Amino acid sequence: MFRYWDGKAWSASVSPTPEAPPPPGAPAPTPNAGPQAAFGDGSSTGGGGGTSWPLWIGAGAAVLILVLVVSFAFRTIGGEGPRNRPGAAPSESICPTGNTTPESPRAHPRDGRVHGGALSYPRLDAPWGPVRSDNRVPFGKDAYVQSVTTQETYAPGQSWQASIMVAELSAGDGFMIPEEASEVVVTCIVGAFYGENRVERNDIVSEAKSLDGHDGWYVESELSFDIKNLNTDGELLMVWIVRTSELTSSLYYASIPNDVRAEREPDARRVMEQLRVEN
Repeated sequence: MFRYWDGKAWSASVSPTPEAPPPPGAPAPTPNAGPQAAFGDGSSTGGGGGTSWPLWIGAGAAVLILVLVVSFAFRTIGGEGPRNRPGAAPSESICPTGNTTPESPRAHPRDGRVHGGALSYPRLDAPWGPVRSDNRVPFGKDAYVQSVTTQETYAPGQSWQASIMVAELSAGDGFMIPEEASEVVVTCIVGAFYGENRVERNDIVSEAKSLDGHDGWYVESELSFDIKNLNTDGELLMVWIVRTSELTSSLYYASIPNDVRAEREPDARRVMEQLRVEN
């Protein structure tokens, strides 16, 4: 995605193409502003044009810069690998593999809640498993998950699970607005971690959803797939991104396989109702 630089700051909105006009309210570029001086004096480099490449670059007070704003993908199964979204190649350019460098754990209060980023929820009892850190979240930090195994070894070394996670998301110079961030996040999830299996995505909810006075965006999708030896043919995906500071957002994520939705979906919805932003 491309973000607009007006000479002083990055825009919150993004565009899929660099040719898009500046976002509403963006100031007009100033050809003689500081960026030009930084790149040269604008002398001619050849016949006909009269404008040098330094001057062209200097006008970069209003260029669109390709930035990797946010990408996030994870799956609580063993042996993750890229998967295809219908009609599209894997989104490897914006959805890199998870962070393999162990992160020093942050100090969180021992208050019976699961903390990740600036979010927390009451710890779930059995059959939900113990709270585990997860370092496979690209551009994610402080991620903690609880899971329930729904099918052991459906493939060698691989099990399928229902999962609930909270985490911090941070990237580069900050996040785009939650609505745009949610599309990148959901696309990464749907486009990266179901092997080579075709996955159909049907968004049933996509709406603004604030939490404790913080702007957010919530997406709920029904995913369908046909994976060899797997009992379930799909799952419910729940992604809630909350802008918890100027430079970071926090994430609530749940994936509930169809074959256990009757038992586990109420847990995921109850967690959402009890989610809170921690100061």
